[in-house]
Amino acid sequence: MVQHTYLGNLPDERQDDWTGECQGVTHDGNHWFITQKGAVWRVPIGKDLKDHLQNGVDGVKRRTIPLAGYDHFGDPDYYRGTLYIPLEGKRRIFGFLTVPRVPRIAAFRSSDLQFLWSAPLSKQQKAGWCAIDSTGVLLSSNSRLTPRIRKGEGPLFRYRIHGTSLTFLDRVVLRDEQGTPVVLDSMQGGTFADDHHLYISCGYYENPHPSWGIHLFDTRTQRRIVRSTNGTGSFNYEFHPGGSTDEEPEGLTYWDLDGRNAPGIQGQLHAILLDNDANGDDVYFKHYRVQGL
Repeated sequence: MVQHTYLGNLPDERQDDWTGECQGVTHDGNHWFITQKGAVWRVPIGKDLKDHLQNGVDGVKRRTIPLAGYDHFGDPDYYRGTLYIPLEGKRRIFGFLTVPRVPRIAAFRSSDLQFLWSAPLSKQQKAGWCAIDSTGVLLSSNSRLTPRIRKGEGPLFRYRIHGTSLTFLDRVVLRDEQGTPVVLDSMQGGTFADDHHLYISCGYYENPHPSWGIHLFDTRTQRRIVRSTNGTGSFNYEFHPGGSTDEEPEGLTYWDLDGRNAPGIQGQLHAILLDNDANGDDVYFKHYRVQGL
């Protein structure tokens, strides 16, 4: 049985240059990679995330989107020295209408955030996140995870990373504990804990859906193992969409930080919650100890 223990937030209700429209997080062996809508930050593990992050200071580096017509980074993942970030954008037609561009994956060298290449996610209309297993298989989805394929919906899409390109493999339908196909609304993030356990986060800041929160799936059976709660229990991912709070689930990553030099942070699962404030967005970075995987 997999158990999650909520360890608290760090930073807690933090507002800084990197928190505005914060989208996701991943890591290599010694750095956080944090995306916001228009940029990605590379932050050393020893940097206190409560401190001000400034490009070029204390090993912090910031990189903006390098592709014209694309303006939205999603939840990223790291694989063998390369950072992979999903991209969304729009294009104009008839001079005044805008329509979505085909989403892409942008690849950056993790050591210095040098842009390397990009490739289309040709089967998708949206791409807010990606997750990569140890064999180089990349997963992503449209904004809504459903068993049937409709515009902006559908199962998981799986691609193989080949050099500077992606090859579509297949689609995967995820199911609940009883084997019924799940519907997950407003997909935001994904990360592998190992090759068989996939975390997915979903949610938005308005019009709540019962699926919102964090889900853990066993990819061998395609079934959910456990999901987070909202306000109670040990796997507590508390958020309050709508009204005066407008809190929005975002991306997440799995990194064993017990005994590491990450100031104030322990545990294995780390998940971002964005507070969409009119006077500047705040981030709650939630941390969990995971046992039983």
